Amino acid sequence: MSLSKKIYYLILIFSSYFIFACNNSTSEQKNTQKNKIEKDTCIGKVSMHIKKTKTVFKGLQEKPDTTLNFTGNKYQILPEESQLEWFCDKHTGMVVLKEGYFQVKNGKLVGGVFIVNMDSIHDTDIDNNLMRGTLENILKSKDFFDTKNYPQSIFKITKITNDKGNTFFIKGSLQIKDVKKPIRFKSVMDFSGDTLLAQSEKFVIDRTDWGITHMSKKFAKSEDEFVFTDSLQFIVYLKAIKVK
Repeated sequence: MSLSKKIYYLILIFSSYFIFACNNSTSEQKNTQKNKIEKDTCIGKVSMHIKKTKTVFKGLQEKPDTTLNFTGNKYQILPEESQLEWFCDKHTGMVVLKEGYFQVKNGKLVGGVFIVNMDSIHDTDIDNNLMRGTLENILKSKDFFDTKNYPQSIFKITKITNDKGNTFFIKGSLQIKDVKKPIRFKSVMDFSGDTLLAQSEKFVIDRTDWGITHMSKKFAKSEDEFVFTDSLQFIVYLKAIKVK
């Protein structure tokens, strides 16, 4: 590890500890061990409080006996009512979508394209504004998702298979930066008039598959370089309306 990187990590860790110490009372210090996050987290070696993430939907239910008949040719998503919820060990957050749609042919879903606004990466479990901003800036930095040069990620559906009822298996290509990799997950869908709701299962990707290897355990040359976990989990919540 270069000297400049060592200094960077030391500053990050020291400042995080300092902020944490200044913003917690004596009673909270008694619970330090309970609230500590292990090293295999998004910003290892830093203690912080955890709170549950709020989601767009209360949760769609699987209905095996339901038959969904899709009408029209396209369902356009509503970005302001759709989101990706992410999980990184004990950290949680949100990313919003810029635009997207489901494509329909002969009453069946056959495809779709969804564009994610990567600059919207937001942490939801850290109470301290400066610490939360530090994590978000790291994730947006050139070492990770480089949102300045790659402000968008694109997911393109290549195949949709109806499992049973309102449950579907979705295969597609996820592009992060310049790398495209296949992913697959299950999703539950439901109708309300011309409105289509979709909620995926929690699925996992490995960031290193997209070339994001900075601070990865698999690529670190020393234990000090391993700070961020490789596994990222997502739940996708989509709300779309039929295009007239």
